[in-house]
Amino acid sequence: MSLTSQSYANEQSFGLYVNYLAMKKHFTTDNFDYHKYNGKIRATYDKYRTRPDVYFFHKLSKMEHPRDVLLSNMIEKPNAWIRDIVEESGEARYLDWKRRIESLGYLFKSELSKLDDDWQANFATPDGQHPLVLRLFIQKQISVETWTIL
Repeated sequence: MSLTSQSYANEQSFGLYVNYLAMKKHFTTDNFDYHKYNGKIRATYDKYRTRPDVYFFHKLSKMEHPRDVLLSNMIEKPNAWIRDIVEESGEARYLDWKRRIESLGYLFKSELSKLDDDWQANFATPDGQHPLVLRLFIQKQISVETWTIL
């Protein structure tokens, strides 16, 4: 075990490590539900202390809303490495997610205007094509939040 890993390992960063593993498993596998297991996953503190990326979990623990940072990055990149999450690109994803969440009502209303006025037509599959709402989501004209609400 390196002295560096040992000096950055603490209970708070270990808790974030467990959350990171649980969220990653939730978003990348079909047989794990984060909410069903309350974000718990089998992990030991001793094993965590020997990891070379302990510093990044420590750095994440110093952020204002570390679990929100994890969630916002996992939504966009389910296989994100912890280093990618705590660097500038991860911070940018978090700020973009936070902006969308804070203006969710406005965002939803404005994205609804992109849909057809005939509600059924948005979900119809003419000639085996994708429905309009799915095409807009794939083209990133509607957000994952609007997609989820619909």
